[in-house]
Amino acid sequence: MRVVVLLALSISVSFAVECHEYLDSPLVPSILDANNTCTGSYCYRIEYIIKHLAIQPNERSILMGCFDYPIEMTIMGCRQNLEGRILCVCSDVDRCNEDPASNIFDLPVVRNCRSQSTGDGVENDGNTCASHYCITYRMTAVPLR
Repeated sequence: MRVVVLLALSISVSFAVECHEYLDSPLVPSILDANNTCTGSYCYRIEYIIKHLAIQPNERSILMGCFDYPIEMTIMGCRQNLEGRILCVCSDVDRCNEDPASNIFDLPVVRNCRSQSTGDGVENDGNTCASHYCITYRMTAVPLR
């Protein structure tokens, strides 16, 4: 009986990886040493070009760390959003977030998102925008007593 319980516990436990924990940005002096690490279920790496306040063109910020996420289906690899920001997630080997992003795929874009209201209860005039997700909502009014 003990063997079965121990086997069941070992199957349900996710493995932890050691990840770099680091911030490199020309706007913020490095607060974390390049040798800092953390431990979690996954490592991440975020890269983005600084558009505002950049001193040199194409200056890049890099943020690395670790996180635990309860869903086993977390998608590994690197993805890029509309603004060119890259998020990489890995868990295959320790410090897998140290290498620059590669094999990046673009997130799907919905080109005709339409706002339902402007926030003040006035219906939108039908303008559309592009986004990775379209979220519609309704404003409701509740009478106060």
